[in-house]
Amino acid sequence: MPIALLGIAAFLVGMALGLFFRVFILIPAIVVSVTAIIAFSLQFSMTYGAIILVAAMAVAALQMGYLAGASIAVLTTKSKARKNRSDVETAMRRASRR
Repeated sequence: MPIALLGIAAFLVGMALGLFFRVFILIPAIVVSVTAIIAFSLQFSMTYGAIILVAAMAVAALQMGYLAGASIAVLTTKSKARKNRSDVETAMRRASRR
């Protein structure tokens, strides 16, 4: 059960990162998460195979969450652009007249 909670938490963190940051934020996020997983797993004397599986699951969940968050960010930006299209076109006309 705790491993499933770790996967859900990693997905939600990745989703939050995807909403606000570019893809390069995944590098430090992956390094921090894998380091924390290794440290806690060694403290609870887990086997190396289990540590690798948990770390791989957390990294995959983080990346999938990032993809979901970035997709939501793109879709909301496009819908805002559609609503404000007439405002943008009006501003472009005014700028071209100058």
